[in-house]
Amino acid sequence: MIMKKNTIEIIDQIKYEFSNYVYSTFTIEEKEYEEKLKEKLARESFFNGPYLHTVLPFMTTKCISELIVDDVFDREIRKLNLDIHRPLYQHQLNAALQINRKNNVVITTGTGSGKTESFLYPILNHIIKEKKRKNSKGIKAILLYPMNALVNDQKERLQDLLKNYPDITFASYTGDTPEDEKALRKLYDEEKVPFLANEIRTREEIRKNPPDILFTNYSMMEYLLIRPNDYSLLCPENMRNFQFFVLDEAHTYKGTLAIEISYLLKRFQGYTNREPQFILTSATLGDKNTINDIIQFAQNLTTSKFNKEGIIFGIRKPLYEPQKKIQIQNSDYTEMAQSIDDINELKQITSKYGLEFTEKKDSQEIIYDLLVHDPKVYDLFHCIDGIEKFEVVKEKMNKLHYLNKEQLVALIHLSSLAKSGSQTLYDTKFHLFVSVPQKACITLGKTKDIRFGNYKSINNERAFEIGYCKNCHHIFVIGKIKDGYLVTDDTVDIYENYGTSEKETMDFFVLDLENINEEEVIPYYVCTQCGRIYEEGEVNPKLCDCEEEEYIKIYRIVRSDTGMKNNLNKCPYCDSTSSQSGIVQSFKLNKDQGTAVLAQIFYDSMGNTTKNLKSNSKKTASLFEMPIENEDSSKGFTKQLLAFSDSRQQASFFSIKLTDHHERFLRKRMVWDEVEKKPGINIRTLSNRIKNRIIREELIEQPNKKAQSEAWVAVLQDLLFSDGKFSAEGIGLYVYEYDYMAQLSQLKDSEQEIQQRFGLTVEEMISLINLTIVRLRKERAIDYQIAELSDQEKKDAFPYMDQEKFLRLKKEEKSGEKYITSFLPVKEGSTNKTIDFLQKIIPNKSKKEYLELGKSLFALIRNLKILESVDQINGYQLNVERFNLKPYYDYKWYKCDKCQKVTVYNIRGICPEKNCNGHLVECDVDEVFKSDYYRNKYMGKKVEKVIAREHTGQIERKRAKSYQEEFKNKKINILSSSTTFEMGVDLGTLEYVFLRNVPPTPANYIQRAGRAGRSKDASALVITYCGNNSHDYFYFSRPKSMIAGTVKPPKFKVDNSKIMIRHILASAFSYFFRDNPEYFKDMDFVYKMQCEPFKEYLLKHPKSLGEYIDHWVLKNTELNEYKNFKWINVLLEDESILSRFINEMTDKIQIFQQAEQDSIKNGEYDLAKYFQYQITALSRESMVSLLSENAVIPKYGFPVDIVSLNVIGRMGKNTELDLTRSMMVAISEYAPDSEVVADGNKYVSRYINLPRRYGGLLPRRYYYACDHCHETMVSLEPFKETDFCKSCGQNIQKKNQYFLIPDLGFSSLISEKRSKTTRPIKTYASEIKYLGGGKIDQEMAMLNGKIVLTPIVEDQLAVINDPGFYYCPQCGYAKKDHKNFRPVINEKKTHRTSFGSECLNKRLERISLGYVFYTDVIRLQLQLTKPLEREEAITFVYGVLEGMAKFLQIEIGDINGVITRNSNGEYDLILFDQVAGGAGYVRQLANEEILIQVLQTALKIVSGDCCEEETTCYSCLRSYYNQSYHDIMKKKYVKKIIEELLES
Repeated sequence: MIMKKNTIEIIDQIKYEFSNYVYSTFTIEEKEYEEKLKEKLARESFFNGPYLHTVLPFMTTKCISELIVDDVFDREIRKLNLDIHRPLYQHQLNAALQINRKNNVVITTGTGSGKTESFLYPILNHIIKEKKRKNSKGIKAILLYPMNALVNDQKERLQDLLKNYPDITFASYTGDTPEDEKALRKLYDEEKVPFLANEIRTREEIRKNPPDILFTNYSMMEYLLIRPNDYSLLCPENMRNFQFFVLDEAHTYKGTLAIEISYLLKRFQGYTNREPQFILTSATLGDKNTINDIIQFAQNLTTSKFNKEGIIFGIRKPLYEPQKKIQIQNSDYTEMAQSIDDINELKQITSKYGLEFTEKKDSQEIIYDLLVHDPKVYDLFHCIDGIEKFEVVKEKMNKLHYLNKEQLVALIHLSSLAKSGSQTLYDTKFHLFVSVPQKACITLGKTKDIRFGNYKSINNERAFEIGYCKNCHHIFVIGKIKDGYLVTDDTVDIYENYGTSEKETMDFFVLDLENINEEEVIPYYVCTQCGRIYEEGEVNPKLCDCEEEEYIKIYRIVRSDTGMKNNLNKCPYCDSTSSQSGIVQSFKLNKDQGTAVLAQIFYDSMGNTTKNLKSNSKKTASLFEMPIENEDSSKGFTKQLLAFSDSRQQASFFSIKLTDHHERFLRKRMVWDEVEKKPGINIRTLSNRIKNRIIREELIEQPNKKAQSEAWVAVLQDLLFSDGKFSAEGIGLYVYEYDYMAQLSQLKDSEQEIQQRFGLTVEEMISLINLTIVRLRKERAIDYQIAELSDQEKKDAFPYMDQEKFLRLKKEEKSGEKYITSFLPVKEGSTNKTIDFLQKIIPNKSKKEYLELGKSLFALIRNLKILESVDQINGYQLNVERFNLKPYYDYKWYKCDKCQKVTVYNIRGICPEKNCNGHLVECDVDEVFKSDYYRNKYMGKKVEKVIAREHTGQIERKRAKSYQEEFKNKKINILSSSTTFEMGVDLGTLEYVFLRNVPPTPANYIQRAGRAGRSKDASALVITYCGNNSHDYFYFSRPKSMIAGTVKPPKFKVDNSKIMIRHILASAFSYFFRDNPEYFKDMDFVYKMQCEPFKEYLLKHPKSLGEYIDHWVLKNTELNEYKNFKWINVLLEDESILSRFINEMTDKIQIFQQAEQDSIKNGEYDLAKYFQYQITALSRESMVSLLSENAVIPKYGFPVDIVSLNVIGRMGKNTELDLTRSMMVAISEYAPDSEVVADGNKYVSRYINLPRRYGGLLPRRYYYACDHCHETMVSLEPFKETDFCKSCGQNIQKKNQYFLIPDLGFSSLISEKRSKTTRPIKTYASEIKYLGGGKIDQEMAMLNGKIVLTPIVEDQLAVINDPGFYYCPQCGYAKKDHKNFRPVINEKKTHRTSFGSECLNKRLERISLGYVFYTDVIRLQLQLTKPLEREEAITFVYGVLEGMAKFLQIEIGDINGVITRNSNGEYDLILFDQVAGGAGYVRQLANEEILIQVLQTALKIVSGDCCEEETTCYSCLRSYYNQSYHDIMKKKYVKKIIEELLES
């Protein structure tokens, strides 16, 4: 019997496979540590859960038909398409009563609570009553949503309600709304969008006949307030009957966005001269304990009055024990669960308990009628008690009712499924949290030990961090020699091979010299007790006080100056290389890889299970019977998964990584299938078969176009060993055999010569040749041009190894020919893999004799025609078409007793691996790899098409909408979302949600988990991957507080002058364009007139505009200094938003005009046409879009200071992407040479956009970082020799350091290709520098005077990115070169501008990028018994930040902190809002009660057992952003300080 797996079966499979993945990935070759590692992994808890979370149904009350009698609803409402006899929820009635009383209302009732009906029914009821009056024209209600997906979703709901009631009109006014009938017809032809007669469908018609209900979003509301032709829609005359303003998903309005919306609503009220009735809705805005905070939030947002009666909470129905009890047999639960779709079978089961059904009922009703009388249902609810671990519940229910695991799971599912009308029992969701080790340390003394975590010592011995070779898995000790000790350098991450880490030199040590070239290492002695270290041969080394026998010998790897500093690019054991990402991997599971694997396992586990089948064999019982085939496990349902990430870049790259992971395993499975069918299959035939299968089964998108490339990638990935140790041959699956059978007779004829030269038999010589071929495969000396792969396909399929190579006998030592590989060692006296192996199998020869043997071997494989000559290169390659593949069972396999690797080539039992002196022993590879994750997946991966897409704010609106619809219609399997689907968008029946990190707050978690809902197939399951940071570890250890934690309403500060100025500017444009509509569509107003008419208008001080701004825009703020037109000076100054915009736009048109002329002059007429097209495109732009895109007017959802990364193609900027970031993020994420992924592609930032004016110079700031006190100063002009550090008084040394402010953004060329499957590279800016200079509020003494807290408004800070950028001051071309420190470099070649023309300037200048911003600051001066040391102050800052983020439920990225010296030379803490202008987060610390709670939360964080008190780890206080302080941060500092502060 085929049925869908139950939730626990899915979880068990996930646990088993993911554990195997970790075990298979974290392997090491050193036996004495390998056993310890396995033991520790077996004890390590990767999972917390599953947890069960139950929610009672909402309490019901009267139905609409009864409420009509009670005069709550009008009789006319019966004509709507709704069930008037269905009982409403009690909170829906409460909301309707408050709305009818004209109170402002907040509806916060939980997910799945019918929030929309709570406000929509009373709004419709009001409109029905209004329609009975005369003069009821105009908009009655505006429904504002944070995203278009919600607008469309809610509009569809209204369409259904009003399909039989044409008197109420409605419309959506968004970017998708067509302008007129012509555009509408085109939309209908393209998308077949259904319409109702009462739906007003075009903007033109909406203006003429405003609808009763208008759906829109906040960005479009901004447009409506500015565009003069929309004035008629919202003018006071047409808004006389306006009553309701609904803000759905109100919890999303926090921080900057909340401030923006608050100003927008004030402007709207002033524009329409109406103060509407506000209705705010959210599933997660708080509870009764936070009702005052909810009221404060709502009043700040809307500038309107709310009271407690208007705050509507969900009311749950109590669960009462049944009067009539039916004792159900335990076995019947599993029977019913398996028979959900079989009504007759269900009736047969329930009939045993006296239930007979004469009326027609569905399965849910039948189950409800039985379970409502079942005492076990109620016992289960009480055992879960809201939230509890499944194992605990299982134990309790087994004791109470002897339920086994399968029966309990069935009962949980049935209880959630049971439903009769509006009556349900309760809903249960499963929650699983997953975490993995992040670091491994070992001891080197007599007692060898290994542990996961950040340890300074283990069992009183020094702990040393280790990593392993990605290919051969040999151990490396990782650290730094510092002051005579070998220490772990916690400031450097060997995985981050860019940013600050790439500048730091790390030392790598091996534990033995066996078969390693002595020239590659330097011997050292290290004390295993304390880490004291000295070089062998050092005269009179300084020893420690430990015993002499505690010293052991280890070997430091010597590397070239050209190699990477924080990793090795070559392994001395196996010679494997990785020049980009490094060959050494730490015991930290890469989040991108880890989450891709976990999501793949999650997705695969959703398949069906076969029940009650004795065998899956295809063998028949008789010659006259058909074979029994396994049924299609995908039959009847489409597997789907919704994945969430907290950032757009993470969500974007995850969709790429997941697709790559799926396709890699799919390729292996397809190869295995064909090899099994036809052992010895030729590689070309294999490629054709896989291609045909891909096309036949449509296994990829565009199979006819991409099948050939995909098939060749499938056969080449293992041929080239692109998966290293986990390639198919490495795990004993199939073997690539090179065909030289025709030459074997020549070998046999040369048996005597082979014996004389090599001392080998013919069979041994064949093995040697085959091993040589393996080496050439690894070095990519293969001609595979027949595959016809593009450069991009090679980069994606074979990252860092996409270039074919050619073989020569010996390569010149300094030839620089990277595409040539040498058969013999390049350097005199050195060795390589071939020579090393010859030395092992043919001992006791001289170096010269081994070189002669190498030459003879090369001559042999050339003369046997194994190598094919490539004349134009003067080299040789293997021919890919001569490879055949055979399954593993056609060979005898051997396993090395030392390195544990397997091979089919055995010469005298000698292991062929470099640097291994192990012995080969015959083995059974099925037994060796029986638990290997990779092998099992390669052989068992389901062959299926999986489509993954990203859904983020980076993608153009229509494309994002199409992805949503395709996911809803089951055409997309996995959707990788940022936070766009956190809200209540209808995504159809969805059971499974995957969170790639713990969400910032319980509110976010509840929203995301709420996407997984009821289903007839399985209980909902939410899996959360807990990453390498304090926040995730905190909730991995305490998942209950995330699953059902307390939700706190957002807090924000309206008094943000930067945001206010933008809204004043938008208001001014609105009034100007209304009085001067002729300028609105004339782009010459910007490009030629430079907005001069607008400036003149402002200088006249129009009275109506001044009153509007003073009375409405500045209402309820403390920004009185801007009243009475004082804001005009700010708008018109040289560096204002408006001035910068005008300069940039006029520069842009001049650049294109000049480029057009130059192109014509040079005879490049096609290029001239391109520039003419750009000029025309600029002249046709929308005025309001231009103002919004350049952040002249508010751009909602984005920070105030924003810049873009323009993706430039042949036809100009790619408008299907919206790559925009705050300046603070952009100077890292969009900096030159940074990589950005979007919609399945990767782009490389290559240009800093320069202005046309001011000589093409961007604004710059000079800065000085004091080496003595670490304070930073910033100036508009260079520092002088007479200047001193403002903090410590030391003389300034470096006077001319400066950074550019890239306020025009960056550009990328679409033609620049890099592998999209490798992790995007970005540079990291330094920590934020405190500059000061803000407005100081009154000091406050807190905690009995132990803290002096000073709020500071508009304080100044700076962030600087200085990895070594060189840029062209003529065109903005830029690149990163962290190895060069010269102020100027001269390039040998010219470069291209972003428009494709040649730039003749070769002189590049070294620059930094930086940004100065103003925000709110809290300064904390601690009055402790002893002043803080620097390391104590730094650690305490991060402790307070973590405490704030947890207690206040805000994202850690929204706040930050630094230290600074006060006038006494002591360290103070500077805590600030990361948002320019401030968001009101840190100001909450001015409340002493909140400060105490924050400190107590921080104390709880540092009191965990994640690491020792003498250090910190990513599970408590560490993050990538405080990486430079890891070596000085200690948990004990925070504990000591907080304990003293809280001591009474």
